[in-house]
Amino acid sequence: MSQKFQSVLLDALIIVLGIGVIAALLIPKARQERKEFLEKETRERMKLLSEAELRYFSTGGVPPSEADTTGEAKATQPAVHPHLYTTSFDSLKPFLPEGFHPVSPKDSSEFIIFARDSSYFVIVDPNGYGAIVNGQASWEK
Repeated sequence: MSQKFQSVLLDALIIVLGIGVIAALLIPKARQERKEFLEKETRERMKLLSEAELRYFSTGGVPPSEADTTGEAKATQPAVHPHLYTTSFDSLKPFLPEGFHPVSPKDSSEFIIFARDSSYFVIVDPNGYGAIVNGQASWEK
């Protein structure tokens, strides 16, 4: 092999190794940033669901748009709305921001909601980013 070919081959090898080292340093940082973003986004969505669940409970499941805002007494007896928690995302929809999707951003799997009458509710992320029990986040303890 000629001297020039060996020099070009060595230069190419050095460039490839340099790119490999740079990639080895940047890829873990990018993965960590993505993981932190997913964790933050998931927990924000879970907090919104928790707030919606608490509003659903406090209003007896009556959406704010249907509540009487006039403050006047009605001649007929108002309907009694039991104060219960719900496991239905559709029931929580009026209490959530428009366009909200109750899914984990990591893989678009739905959050899991357990509710027991008026006793308690639990919102769990299927990807392990935490849980909320009666409005108390597991990551804030």
